[in-house]
Amino acid sequence: MAPTSSGPSPCPPIREGIGERILYPGRLRTLFLAVACAVFTLMGLGAGGGGLLWALLAGIGAFIFFTSLLPSAAWLKLDAQGFTYRIAFREHRYNWADIRSFGVLTRRYLGIIPVSRIVCFTFTEEHKKTKSLLLRMATAIARFDGQLPDNYGMKARDLAALMENWRLQAESSAAAPDLSRFRSASFPGLNRVS
Repeated sequence: MAPTSSGPSPCPPIREGIGERILYPGRLRTLFLAVACAVFTLMGLGAGGGGLLWALLAGIGAFIFFTSLLPSAAWLKLDAQGFTYRIAFREHRYNWADIRSFGVLTRRYLGIIPVSRIVCFTFTEEHKKTKSLLLRMATAIARFDGQLPDNYGMKARDLAALMENWRLQAESSAAAPDLSRFRSASFPGLNRVS
């Protein structure tokens, strides 16, 4: 009889050519933003004059958010070679070999109040050499080379840990990912990593 595990694995073992995981953005947040933009469009049309510019901008936002609700418009796919995210029907592909690490960036209002958390990643030194000077300067300021556009229905630290796990598995490393950097020092309730 084969041994059974005590719980579901965060991601299946990766074998060459087998296994992928696709995550979709949270629909509730996108729907809320689409409706809010549609309301601002109607308010701008009713205001007339300068409100027409606001109506145009909000209308563009409403269109973008409503199209993001389509299943094929936005997703994140993890596979043995790397990850691909799609936003507004445009795909962006990164290989695991080009990524050094994943982390969580907390955006704060006035530098104090946390507003959102997003998964970011850092490229390897070899990959950074292929980037332009402007992108390298932006990296020096931001501490990260890139970020995901969404958390895909997961908490940022859980998604970062999942992606780090896939990256380490792709490197054929048997070591477990160090999850301590995904803990928040300023929020004691978030210090547990399951």
